[in-house]
Amino acid sequence: MNFKRLATIFLTLVLMLCLSSSAMACTIFTTELEDGTILAGNNEDYLYSITNYMVVTAPGEDSYGRICFYNSSYVQGGMNEHGLFYDGASCPSTKVPYDSNKKQLDYNLGDIVLAKCTSVEEVEKFFDNYNIPKSFCDHLLFTDSTGASAVFEWMEGKLHIIRKGHNENYQVVTNYWFTDPSLGGYPCDRYNTAVDLLKKQSPSIELCATILDATKQNWGKGGTLYSNIYNLSSKEIYVFSRGVMNTACKIDMEKQFKSMEAGDQKRYDIIKLTFDTKITTGNLVKKNLQETDSTPTPKSGGNTETAAISSTQGNNQNHNGIYWIFGIGIISLIIFAIVKAVKGKIKI
Repeated sequence: MNFKRLATIFLTLVLMLCLSSSAMACTIFTTELEDGTILAGNNEDYLYSITNYMVVTAPGEDSYGRICFYNSSYVQGGMNEHGLFYDGASCPSTKVPYDSNKKQLDYNLGDIVLAKCTSVEEVEKFFDNYNIPKSFCDHLLFTDSTGASAVFEWMEGKLHIIRKGHNENYQVVTNYWFTDPSLGGYPCDRYNTAVDLLKKQSPSIELCATILDATKQNWGKGGTLYSNIYNLSSKEIYVFSRGVMNTACKIDMEKQFKSMEAGDQKRYDIIKLTFDTKITTGNLVKKNLQETDSTPTPKSGGNTETAAISSTQGNNQNHNGIYWIFGIGIISLIIFAIVKAVKGKIKI
């Protein structure tokens, strides 16, 4: 193989690895205000070339009304008329459980759940009866209007449910498995930032916007495509585009449904929505954030399943794969350079 061609292939692989790592950068959380109002927020981070749109589905005879958000044809998250919210974050590949006696779901499973369930408890019962796609590698945060919240993880051949503790008023999700952080993506600065802000300040719409602003991404050809703040109590959604967090499109779910026939759907290009609602975000100064020696791990509540590793161990595990790729690539380049030099002097 030509030496220059080998170097090009190696650099391309490294670039693809870095881009893939950056693309897995979503931040999701839920919190409860002092008056009992339940809020949820999410940043959807991926390539800017992806089409993003919102689908409003009016209540029908056998399905609940809901508003869902899509990347191309894949539903990413949303909320239904009962105040059941969900969103998902990509995690490292793992073995998905499978039971031949269960029905099979496709990648629009989130839309199906919002159409059929009203609470986190109903979501748990729903997933007991279905298999998810074999290559599904997202964990999903579900929250309902009562404040119940749980993360669903299909990994290592089993469904794991991490429930929010009864005495906790928030739950945060980024891009590592809570059940086994050692598989990659841990520790996570975005997770730390969201938790620190939720610990230090009283929950509000403005705080949610501040968290999303503090964790938004921009890596050139990709970053934060859109951000949402959901009010599960009033059934309202604030939609932000491309990381601009001081103006939003405010959507009243019930008002949307009143203008539609039963079961009808309307689709909106997110970037073409009208962003005319002003939101005040707090000034984030990183040095004022709590600095810790180890990454906080999700707290347990009820029948939770979690695992924790030290910050140093997490960093090492995150970078081991990259070190191996660079190491093998450099060694390969050296070997080919030596072979090429030898061939230039010795005829074989």
